[in-house]
Amino acid sequence: MSLDKSAIKTAIRKEWAYLVVAVVGLVYSVLCYFDLFHFVACPSKLIYHIPCPSCGSTRALMKILHGDIIGGIMFNPNVVLLILLIVSIPILFYLRYTSCPNVFRRIDRGITRWYVLIPFAIFEICIWVRNLYVGM
Repeated sequence: MSLDKSAIKTAIRKEWAYLVVAVVGLVYSVLCYFDLFHFVACPSKLIYHIPCPSCGSTRALMKILHGDIIGGIMFNPNVVLLILLIVSIPILFYLRYTSCPNVFRRIDRGITRWYVLIPFAIFEICIWVRNLYVGM
C-alpha cells in the first residue's frame, strides 16, 4: 500500500495547525490570567455587536482558575467544553503519535456521529440565546 505524498503533507500541515492553535490559546490564557493582555477577540462582537456562543468563555475560565467554579460556569457554560478541550487535546495528540492510533481513530469517529453533533448544536444554540438575553 503506497501513500500519496501530497496527502501526507496535507495531514502534517493540518496537525501542525492544530498544535499552533493550541499553543496560541495557551499563551493567550496565561497572559489573560496575569492581566497582561486585554483584547476583545470575538469578531461577531466587534463587527455585528452580537455575542457569539463563546463570548465570555475566557472570563469564565479566569473565574474558574481563580477558584470560583460555579461563577465561571454561570458566566458561560461553554467553559466546561473549553476545559475538556484544554485537557483532551494533549491526550489526543499523544494517542495519535504513539502506539494507540486505533484508539484515536475510534474517538475521532465517535465524536463526529450525528447523535453527538446534534445535542452539541442544540447546546450551543441555547448558549447563544442565553448570551443574547444576558447581553454579553
